[in-house]
Amino acid sequence: MPKPGLVGIENYLRLKEIVKRIQIITTAFLTVYLLTIVFTDVSLTGYWTDVVFALCLAVFALIMVSKGKPDRQWSSRLLRLTTFFLSALIFTFMLLSLVNPFGWDKFQMRHFGNEVVNGRHFNAYFSPVGAWGSGYGSFWITESSKYFPVIEWTVYYERATDINFGEEKFEDTPIENVVRSIIEDDIVNDNGSVESNSQ
Repeated sequence: MPKPGLVGIENYLRLKEIVKRIQIITTAFLTVYLLTIVFTDVSLTGYWTDVVFALCLAVFALIMVSKGKPDRQWSSRLLRLTTFFLSALIFTFMLLSLVNPFGWDKFQMRHFGNEVVNGRHFNAYFSPVGAWGSGYGSFWITESSKYFPVIEWTVYYERATDINFGEEKFEDTPIENVVRSIIEDDIVNDNGSVESNSQ
């Protein structure tokens, strides 16, 4: 951060206040974001979107809280502690996913379908579990708003599906048709409302 003698006391204090506000906003947003994706069915559209965004946000938050000299105010210490703790959780989770052989199947996860039913937008995801799990893997369907498609929420989830959504067909039926059938039969009711079929 520039020294007061370089930009003047007023500019320095103004810059310091701006940095402080960005630090607070970034840490608060990181906290709310992580709580949302961990404890609710709401997330950014796309499976890897949340992972990449969380990593980028954690790096940005760490850079921001590292700006300037740490002061002794309890609020500043709490801000730094919170940011370091949340960032450590994110990086630890990613590290464990990389070194855990059972977690490597997650890298084969794919988003393979976009369906519009009754004017509603749905996305289909499949995560294989390999030979160690029951069924072929986890399968879930999310819905996103037509007007704000970057956010989605889970409306259907099968922890262990008997259908291999990694294939092009299931019993001579194109896999896209299977997904659409699940959406129509198990998610969208006769009145057009959505019911959750989480297991």
